[in-house]
Amino acid sequence: YMKILEHARDVIPNHFRFYVKLNQPPLGWTEGVGFVERQDVVKHLIYPPQQGDLVVMCGPPVFEAAMQKTLARLGFGKEQYYSFAGSDRVSAHL
Repeated sequence: YMKILEHARDVIPNHFRFYVKLNQPPLGWTEGVGFVERQDVVKHLIYPPQQGDLVVMCGPPVFEAAMQKTLARLGFGKEQYYSFAGSDRVSAHL
């Protein structure tokens, strides 16, 4: 999936950003390790939040719950982030 994300970033760089952190990265991983924290959002994603911004997250429910709290503390409204683990909309289409 990294190639898809990188392609989207390259095609629409002003409208798409992503940042990946893994708890148990494979050997040779050069990106972040652990949970996405406040400074990661500020540095790598969207900050400050603007109307029309959307953060989409995918990971274990504990990660997504922590991310939602972090985004709320940074001033993101609930309409500005989407959690796959917290949504019935995805499973309804499968």
